[in-house]
Amino acid sequence: MGLFFNYNKPGPGVDKNAPKKKGIFRYFEIFGRKLGKLIQLNMLYFLCSLPMLLVCYFYFAPTIIDMFQRVAATEAGISQDTVITYQAMITLLLTVLSVTILGSGPASAAAAYIERCFVREQHVWLISDFFAKYKENFKQGIIVSVVGIIVSVTGFFSIRFYFMQYASDGKGIWFVLMVLLVIFLMIFSGMHYYIYQLMVTFENNLINLYKNALLLTLSTLPVLLLITIAVAVIAYFLYTILAPVLTMILSFVFVLQYLRFPFEFYAASVIQKKILDTLPSEDSAEELSDSDNYSFSESDTADLNRSDN
Repeated sequence: MGLFFNYNKPGPGVDKNAPKKKGIFRYFEIFGRKLGKLIQLNMLYFLCSLPMLLVCYFYFAPTIIDMFQRVAATEAGISQDTVITYQAMITLLLTVLSVTILGSGPASAAAAYIERCFVREQHVWLISDFFAKYKENFKQGIIVSVVGIIVSVTGFFSIRFYFMQYASDGKGIWFVLMVLLVIFLMIFSGMHYYIYQLMVTFENNLINLYKNALLLTLSTLPVLLLITIAVAVIAYFLYTILAPVLTMILSFVFVLQYLRFPFEFYAASVIQKKILDTLPSEDSAEELSDSDNYSFSESDTADLNRSDN
């Protein structure tokens, strides 16, 4: 009955007795098996993320671009058309990276739930469950998106200010402040890989949501940095080699979830291993979802750090 509604056709299934793959091998197994569903999810995600995409395209991305000095077309000997095309590519790149890393509010929460089900090998109704989670996490999702944009834009402006002050008077304090702010933004960005998975797994207030995301981010920061670099490199080549129109089509069909799925897979796996698997057997994920404001303690943080070693 079409791309979204053919639920009656049986798939190949998964052998219950087959040994489970681990790490990157499991990622590619799930990715290959759920490729069709990820394409459907990407289309839903793109359409429901249009407000965030437009904000990033018309304000956030141009704001970042304006912070960097660009060589004038006349001085570089480049045609005006080439400059316009290049700027469109960079704007699309920054837009997609912003939505990939910072997320898109309730749409990211809904997608995180669907992808968590993929990782756990649980059944999910793509459309109905997506919109159910979209509605359920609408308020927190919107707040997280607004906070993410405000902090990011303010941070980039502050970095530019500190750099200009350091360049003008050479005082080391400006350089130190700039480095500290860069580190803060890196950690803050990494928190968003966990925020939406935590949002759909536990019933937390915003304070605990950010606190738990921060603790998880600090405990897995090296891996998150590696994944971020890999995703950024892939996005850079996609959005600077292909024509802008083609990249827009690919973004609608596949690219947004293709870039975000590694984070969702890793975050869901970490939460399963470091939190859910350590709880008493009678505590199911569904029971946790109805509990009040789950929050890590200091001993939980120590356990997270120890489990990485």
